[in-house]
Amino acid sequence: MEKNVLGLDLKIDQEYIGKCIEQVVKAGMIEALDMKNQFASECVKHILRQKVDKNGNPSTSSWDNDTLLDFYLRKAISDATKEEITSIMEENKQKIRELIKKELTKKGTIDNFVSSFFTNVTDTLASDWKTKINIDFEKCKENDY
Repeated sequence: MEKNVLGLDLKIDQEYIGKCIEQVVKAGMIEALDMKNQFASECVKHILRQKVDKNGNPSTSSWDNDTLLDFYLRKAISDATKEEITSIMEENKQKIRELIKKELTKKGTIDNFVSSFFTNVTDTLASDWKTKINIDFEKCKENDY
């Protein structure tokens, strides 16, 4: 049964509170036992030894050669790169549009597009697999206008 604090119902997930308390207790035990340096050393060793799959989950497969550190470094670099590319694209959006429009309006590009289109249509029609297109006409009712 949920209890209110000072008459307020905070609706905090009990599982979340339990995990928070567990972390605080563990941190307190490490502090009390003066094991900070040893704990930090073990964490570093774990990060350097733990083999992970492509999603960063612990792995026992001999195919997975990345360590947890490799995974997090690759992810950090990838995220930073994506963020920077997005920023540059946003800053230069108009310039990129102009360059694309300029390239698409070149005679050679249009000729290549038309040629490619007709080649694909011809190849499709020559194929054993045919595209069937039906066009049906239906008399319009007065309300359709």
